[in-house]
Amino acid sequence: MRGQNIMLSVNSIRKNKYAAGVLMFSFVVFLGLFIAYMNTIDISVTVAVVAGTILALYLTRNPLFGLALLIIFIPFSSIDVLNGTIAGIPGLKMFNLLAVAVLMGFIAFKDAFRLPADQKVFLSGTIILFAAAVIRSISYMKTAHNYLYEEDFSFLSYVQSHLIRPLLIFIPVVLIAKYIRSEVEIKKVLNYLFTATLFLSVLVIILYLFFTPNKADFQLVRTGFGKVLHLHGNNIADFYIAVFPLLLAYLLSKRNVFLIATAVLSIATIGILYSRTAYLTVILSVLLFFLLSGRKRFIPVLVLILAAGFFMIPSTVKDRAFTGVGDNDMNYVTAGRTDDIWTPLIEESLANPVKTVTGSGRYAIVDTEAFKTNRIIRVGHAHNIYLDTILDTGIIGLAFFLFFFLRFIYLFLKHRRVIQDKVLRDVLSAVAVSVIAYLVSGMTGRVFFPALPNSFLWVVFGLGMAIINLNNKNVRKE
Repeated sequence: MRGQNIMLSVNSIRKNKYAAGVLMFSFVVFLGLFIAYMNTIDISVTVAVVAGTILALYLTRNPLFGLALLIIFIPFSSIDVLNGTIAGIPGLKMFNLLAVAVLMGFIAFKDAFRLPADQKVFLSGTIILFAAAVIRSISYMKTAHNYLYEEDFSFLSYVQSHLIRPLLIFIPVVLIAKYIRSEVEIKKVLNYLFTATLFLSVLVIILYLFFTPNKADFQLVRTGFGKVLHLHGNNIADFYIAVFPLLLAYLLSKRNVFLIATAVLSIATIGILYSRTAYLTVILSVLLFFLLSGRKRFIPVLVLILAAGFFMIPSTVKDRAFTGVGDNDMNYVTAGRTDDIWTPLIEESLANPVKTVTGSGRYAIVDTEAFKTNRIIRVGHAHNIYLDTILDTGIIGLAFFLFFFLRFIYLFLKHRRVIQDKVLRDVLSAVAVSVIAYLVSGMTGRVFFPALPNSFLWVVFGLGMAIINLNNKNVRKE
């Protein structure tokens, strides 16, 4: 009886929007007063508290506004302003607070929908596998962490940075899949994603034009971007690998200045990131989208445009794109990955079948004998999504991700055939293309687990799930 009373109380609070708003606002005010007390002199913290309170008030009326901010801030979440610790409290950071506030806003003020079983298993399974991998890694990360990150190991800091933070970045896919069920809201989320891409492109181009002395040195260019965004150039390119197919799909249906500017600046940004993987996957994405969306007759024209465009791109980009092409040395073509990373790790994995099946935990590469005995170069990941996943979670984890990635590619393409809205039909084709492109790009890096570089891919996944759920909802009505 007592348990029933508690459940009734919880349900009544959730149904009462005013009560939930008061609880949420009280939480933010209490947190703000606590931070202000801890930093009585720091005026920036006071401003942050005021801004946070105003944001919380707005979220109580429009949770989608919070989701917009979260998606737009994600690419910049590692910069000092958003990633700086408040009051010296581990985990208390502006981006983290924003993510929690957005989550609370959706729970309190937006109706949730039941997820299909496969979406539940995929999302919850990803979280469980990820959490288990991080927890398993704690035993060996104490030694490796000091080398990789050049700072003393702290259990709390490690869990916050490598478990909690990625899960906060994972929040949008859950919110989109579970709460978004209308064409209007889906298209709003698409515009949030494109806005974030536009802002990222503008920042990267400004850094390149005005703060990069030697623009032909791709290592120097990447270093400059990394100092600001705290991301490797290849990681920045991951945002574009995920978004560009959707941008192309939307641009074909809704041509406006915003979308055209975003597309042009995105192409320019991809060029100056000097990522060969991005060059290949974006071109592949364009061709694949036209094929899967029923526009195959345009592919010969696209090939001609790409061929003509080749003569217009800067020589530095061409040199980077064709590095190693025509060379018989595969190790040179793969930038040292074949001999100095992959071969020793594969040999060690084959010699230990138990670990190959179950994995060792997150960042398992640093616990391999190949890493400890300097048989591979000092890297924190295997530069191959499939090998990395086997090291971390074994064949079990790799099978899980491949099954669901391939299943959802099939579902996206299946549902696109029956969706009435032309824009959403094209977007669903683009979602499938994005996932395929990510699997292809995984040959040279990337991870399946939630992480900042693949955050836009998860948003894309959420959009695909939301479109499928909307289609199922419309079918049930009929």
